[in-house]
Amino acid sequence: LALHMLVAGGQHRQHPGPRRPAATRRRAAAGEAPLMSAEEVRRHLYTAEDLWSTDVHAVISCGEGEPRFRLGYMPMRNRCEVPQLILEEAQCPYKFEVLGFRKWKAGLKAEMPLGKCPVLYNFDGKGNHLAQETAITRFLAAQVGLDGHSAEERAMLDMMYQQLWCTIRNNGLTHDGDHYS
Repeated sequence: LALHMLVAGGQHRQHPGPRRPAATRRRAAAGEAPLMSAEEVRRHLYTAEDLWSTDVHAVISCGEGEPRFRLGYMPMRNRCEVPQLILEEAQCPYKFEVLGFRKWKAGLKAEMPLGKCPVLYNFDGKGNHLAQETAITRFLAAQVGLDGHSAEERAMLDMMYQQLWCTIRNNGLTHDGDHYS
């Protein structure tokens, strides 16, 4: 998902917020995140000064068909990237809930397991949510058949995922400092 802030010449481009359909306004009034297109979410993000000023709270439908999963994360690339890539690779329809930072801080954080996101909502069909990207990644991979066909394949996938994880978390280095990478 291309949900990036666009900055041109140091100035944020300003776009008027889109007029939402009546059904979307009703969902928002009921406290539910409204359905929006990625384009509508992008327009909302363009009006924010920076990530910490985002107040959008919306759901984007991804893929075709009835969504199997609903992921939630802030409007940035980072910790939800691999879970989304797994669902895209498996061609598994899902909903992506964009959690603007102001909405997150104002109350959404308190509703999440461990106060963390990304979150996989109702992952067990019993209303429980799963937080932390590594747990979400492993769960989704197993659910869509991308977790390996044997203990050995799963171990190799875990090794590669851990390498990616360490590299992402340490600015491209596998450990703290050039000496260890």
